[in-house]
Amino acid sequence: MRNLVATCVKRGEFTLRSGQKSDTFIDLEEVSSTPLFMILFLDVLREIVRNDVYDTFIGPSKGADPLVYVGREGIRHRQGTRAIVLEDVLTTGGSVLRCIEESGMTPVRIVSVVDRGCAIKLPAPYTPILSMSEVST
Repeated sequence: MRNLVATCVKRGEFTLRSGQKSDTFIDLEEVSSTPLFMILFLDVLREIVRNDVYDTFIGPSKGADPLVYVGREGIRHRQGTRAIVLEDVLTTGGSVLRCIEESGMTPVRIVSVVDRGCAIKLPAPYTPILSMSEVST
């Protein structure tokens, strides 16, 4: 999975969704809906959430959409629903916090494909699959 995600790294001057400036951007949109990515991602995700009790998957709109689509069918978003929160690249955690607040769901775990070094306390256990240093070398 690391090699596939590494193909999405772009160098230059970027303003991230968080408003932060960066010389590195990871555009998972290019691969996140491909069969290879989905197979690799779901294999890793299955191991991460194996012992979690949850009802659905949710995620911020945009980057994680292909990831969240996997668990969306037939789910009614209601208060108290236990959710695994998926994010493609987690930087500040702002998008994840907004997603949780807007959904009214109870986060069970937060999973990102890439962690850019989120330093805030998140409202559920956080499990990144890859770190920024693993994909940007």
